[in-house]
Amino acid sequence: MTAKKLLLLIAVVFALSLFLQAEKRNPPLPLEELQNSKGPSYVPIPYPKTREEIITDVKHIIKKLYARRKNRFSVHAGKRKRRGPELLELLKEDGRIKFGKILKVKNYDNFFPEDYAILVDILDENEQLEARMCFKASGIWTQTSFTDEKTKSILKPFRSKEEAKEFFCNLDCGVLGHIEILDMERVIYGFSYISSPTSPVWVIKATSGTYYMDTKRYDVYKLKEEISIKTLKSLRNIPDGEKIRKDFIKRCPFSLQDNVNGVVFGLERIVKSNLFTKE
Repeated sequence: MTAKKLLLLIAVVFALSLFLQAEKRNPPLPLEELQNSKGPSYVPIPYPKTREEIITDVKHIIKKLYARRKNRFSVHAGKRKRRGPELLELLKEDGRIKFGKILKVKNYDNFFPEDYAILVDILDENEQLEARMCFKASGIWTQTSFTDEKTKSILKPFRSKEEAKEFFCNLDCGVLGHIEILDMERVIYGFSYISSPTSPVWVIKATSGTYYMDTKRYDVYKLKEEISIKTLKSLRNIPDGEKIRKDFIKRCPFSLQDNVNGVVFGLERIVKSNLFTKE
């Protein structure tokens, strides 16, 4: 098969896969299951809207996960102490930690039935990020991530889009240059080196292209090319398909996967922030 015919075949497969790809998410749980107080998926307020409603659901899951198992989780012979039970402090009026920013984040991971998830920041007594909890739109808990001693002294949640924008623009002016930002938002793309539900990426739309800022390391990546998930899978069945796939990975060593729309974003890292490098 000639190179021209091979490229044409790939283009046809890519176009068809995008046309046929429909949004597919895990189905949401029935409301009756969410409201069943004796069931495993019960939440006090299904699909919470206000801050107070979300906090009510958060406190419920903390009690459910840790209240009866605090002693068992507190000490492990020869192992690091489990940090989950410290969230019980949120149940006290004068606890050491407190609720911080709560926001809805756009989601392109089909693990979440709805098009958004809820992130809840937990702050320590110095207003630094202690932990972040992620919930489905229904109020069901999915993940909790804690900062470590290394990142806790540096990392704190952005209070606004403007803070994130300023941070991004000051990361490395020599590499980024002057960027005219058109829009930016936090997005969940599932689990990868760059992203997780509790660490969604900042997607920055600029006149010079699309950038992704990793909120786990604060490195910056630039969109290099896109390819359909189905196209990547179909390469196994065509001549030289494995070589084409490896060439794509070589060109784009980092990637994000939009499972809802069936697209892989091939990225190149352009800024390594070194925020957590010890002096």
